[in-house]
Amino acid sequence: MNQNTLKCLTYGSLLLIALVYGSLWGIYQNNDIDNAWSTAWIYNFIRHGETRDVIFCEGDPNYWGVRFFSHIYCRIYGGLLTLLGFTKNNVHLVSGGMTIAGVICWKMAAERILENSRQVMAFAVMLTLAGVTVAAANKARSDAMVFACTGLMLLLATRKQYFGAALTACIAVETHPIGITAFCYLGAWLLCFDRECLTQTGWRRSAALIAGCLCGTALYLFLHHDELGALRAMGANAESGGNFLVAHFFGRASFPWRYWPDLALFAIALAGHFRVFGYRKPFFLLTVMFLIGVSLILRRGNFHYALFCYPAFLLLTVNLAGHLGDKILLAVWLGWIGLMLPQYLYLGWRNWPGRDFPDYISRLQKLDLPREATIYGMPNDYYALMDHSGFRTFRLQDKEHVAWLIEHVDTIYAQPDFKCDLAYDPGRWHLEKRAEFSLKSGGVIRIWHVMQAPAAPLQQPNTK
Repeated sequence: MNQNTLKCLTYGSLLLIALVYGSLWGIYQNNDIDNAWSTAWIYNFIRHGETRDVIFCEGDPNYWGVRFFSHIYCRIYGGLLTLLGFTKNNVHLVSGGMTIAGVICWKMAAERILENSRQVMAFAVMLTLAGVTVAAANKARSDAMVFACTGLMLLLATRKQYFGAALTACIAVETHPIGITAFCYLGAWLLCFDRECLTQTGWRRSAALIAGCLCGTALYLFLHHDELGALRAMGANAESGGNFLVAHFFGRASFPWRYWPDLALFAIALAGHFRVFGYRKPFFLLTVMFLIGVSLILRRGNFHYALFCYPAFLLLTVNLAGHLGDKILLAVWLGWIGLMLPQYLYLGWRNWPGRDFPDYISRLQKLDLPREATIYGMPNDYYALMDHSGFRTFRLQDKEHVAWLIEHVDTIYAQPDFKCDLAYDPGRWHLEKRAEFSLKSGGVIRIWHVMQAPAAPLQQPNTK
């Protein structure tokens, strides 16, 4: 592959990446609960200092929210969103920026790991277009920040700046427990490329590594010292069972086969690595083995976590393809694009009606619902009512109090698991429809006011 071919392929891939990310911005998943959920954590933390999950309350609210993790994430996202505005599009913009920054860090780290610039560019393009990466860029979750921190950690490690690498890995863990995967990459790097750091002759680098871990631990204790007593109970409560890699490749509710081609490619690359290299170039094998080990230990089947394994899987794949020759590398590069592009074309076509999301939020805000009233709605409604202290999702609907209900009828923004329950006792409660409007994307939104039913008039005694 000559330089002109590499340049054309690189520029073409960059143009495609810009089109994919630009076309999916703000519409990737129109009813994804994680967007409003994470935004609520950020907003309540920045504006009110609230660390509990008071809006969604999954499970026991005492063990969720940002009590134990994500303070740095909330401060970074919250600071940027305070400037840009707390909207879904803006929070996706921040996540997209984090994701691209992470890819740049991963690319720069790969320059010290892979053999040549062709492999590095193939790795960077494939990582950017991977389904898990595009998903992280289009969600409010903390995944994009953990991804960026892990890439930065490996970049610093390849420069032997171990204090910064260890501290960044600790920040990844504080952002989300899955940040522990950063230490998988760090451990593999030390064992394969700088084993001297672990001996007496490399004591300076060892000291820097230990100091970074100690500073990271001290930072966590400083941020969360009030919650340390409940940390063990939280860990026991958070274990849901399952395996996040199994959930990613086999546990998808819709299009369960979507990631099977990825799995087949990675399995072939793993087998090919043993056949071609044996146990030489152990970094690629160690990272994969360490990450698989983490998936077995964590016992939490959240498919989002697969994102942090993809850099290792793709490094393994690209290293083998590049060693086998430029034609194989080119086939893998173009084949990956050919695999991903139809998926994004379909996602863009299916979710395009979601472009009316800002209009839907604006119309809901114009209804000017009472700020202190209890309001039950869908997760997406939160973007219109985040300054209403009484907003809660239908998961918490209590039919024993006066309230306002936001009913979604066949809208693309309704969370399928949540239902607006209008079955109130007519003897005690009176429901009055206060507003109704249609959306360009289809469906109707109705606003109901639940009031106490008027007392029945007292019967006058018959004196005749």
